[in-house]
Amino acid sequence: MDFIKIFITTVMLLVGLKAYSPMDLASLISSSNINMQYYFFAIDNNAFLVKEKSDKTYALWYYTLDRKWQPLHNASAFDGFEKATINLDRISVNKSSEQVIFGSMLNSNISDTVKKLLQSVENKTATIGWYFWVDDKAFLIRKKSGNEISVWHYTNDRKWQPVHNANAFDGFPKAEKTLENVTFNAVSHTLSTGSVINANGQRTPPTPFAQLSN
Repeated sequence: MDFIKIFITTVMLLVGLKAYSPMDLASLISSSNINMQYYFFAIDNNAFLVKEKSDKTYALWYYTLDRKWQPLHNASAFDGFEKATINLDRISVNKSSEQVIFGSMLNSNISDTVKKLLQSVENKTATIGWYFWVDDKAFLIRKKSGNEISVWHYTNDRKWQPVHNANAFDGFPKAEKTLENVTFNAVSHTLSTGSVINANGQRTPPTPFAQLSN
């Protein structure tokens, strides 16, 4: 099963459960080294998600305006959308330059909507804007100026909740720095986090970082 499917299934199972505070969420990822699983980026005002699968091929989804994940290439049926076959001759990721490289379209026997979206990435190189990972919860990060990192949580109702060093968004308040020593290695695509910083500026003990099996 694709990790993206695990991600959304997990989100749906959490519907109706209590909301988590930024401190709750920060404690889940504190004192950890976390490898990024997905590459999130925008081209021509459209947002896309790419993941390297277990067979070393890449899957591609479109992030729709109603916040669903539409398969475009090499991805199973999901979110009410049909399976996407191999529709591009190449997708590769250059980690050191933080870029996703797309080849040409292979399949013309697809819907006009999918074709138009694939044409928007065909033979282009995209700069990775955000990194995404899923364990027991889903998180998104973005590099800011001065080597600072912002972190958001993808909530059970498909919103982006600021967790660390991120402006107010989606009806949630701004998140101050809730974690110490947050760094990102652009070569290995690994996020490293330190201890949680609580409201009075003191460190709090880390919570063990849970991981879902593939």
